[in-house]
Amino acid sequence: MNIRFRETVIESYGKEYDNVLIAGDGEIKFFFQFEDEQDINNENNEFSYSMHYEDTGGPQIINFDIEEICSLYKTLPCARDSFWARMGVPIKIHLDAIDDVMTKKGIIQYRLNSDEIWKDIYSKDNYKPKFYFMDDNNYCSNSLEWLPPENMQETLCAQIRVLLYDDNNNETEKISECFPIYSNRLEASIEYQKEEYVVGENLTYQISIDSDHSIKRINIYLDSGRGETLFSEEIQDNNYETIYSFTIPNNNYVSNYCYLNIEIKDIRENSVQVKSQSFKNPTKY
Repeated sequence: MNIRFRETVIESYGKEYDNVLIAGDGEIKFFFQFEDEQDINNENNEFSYSMHYEDTGGPQIINFDIEEICSLYKTLPCARDSFWARMGVPIKIHLDAIDDVMTKKGIIQYRLNSDEIWKDIYSKDNYKPKFYFMDDNNYCSNSLEWLPPENMQETLCAQIRVLLYDDNNNETEKISECFPIYSNRLEASIEYQKEEYVVGENLTYQISIDSDHSIKRINIYLDSGRGETLFSEEIQDNNYETIYSFTIPNNNYVSNYCYLNIEIKDIRENSVQVKSQSFKNPTKY
């Protein structure tokens, strides 16, 4: 005989059925759900079976990782070796865990430095063998997004802690390795020297960049109804020009509404796109 235990107490036809497995001594009762009028002997309609179950300890964590482009424990493919997160960008926490009886509660916490106290990100009851993150609509997921505090400073040792409890309050704790959270500040502007150009003339423009990190790449486009790359360069050692010049080659760029678009990426994967005010590029002389 195989007995399948339930995760919660259920009610059916006005009767309550408590078939939830708990640690310690217990009893399984077998009986008919409905009475039979033709049954002339009710004394043997029930049978009880005594049992004892030993708790094997707190919930077991099967998978735990932290993701922001790459992942801390390298469970996701990534082009770089080191992991970091950025301010203003959600960090995804992945967690798979299960208990032999019931994972009663899950708590996720963070600290921004190793000497700080832990602060809650998530704290909810679970009441299932497997642990799931539950949103306000009771949607279950194995991952949770957390946005670092807006007023934080850069840190080299942020950590995430997982606390899981079973039905006997056995605790399972998992603390992540330290990982950095860098600033996401990257601002830029682009300006041209005059409001009208013609074919064959040099389009001269100036860019301004304000960032907490070195610049990795700069792309600049001339848009006159279709995008055209004027400049694209991988930056080495944060060494880049601020003034550029481009000779307008043909009438493909003729428009009364031309724009310069700039895309900039720094070494921490922050990026920004900026569009200039419009200028004219009428037909050639």
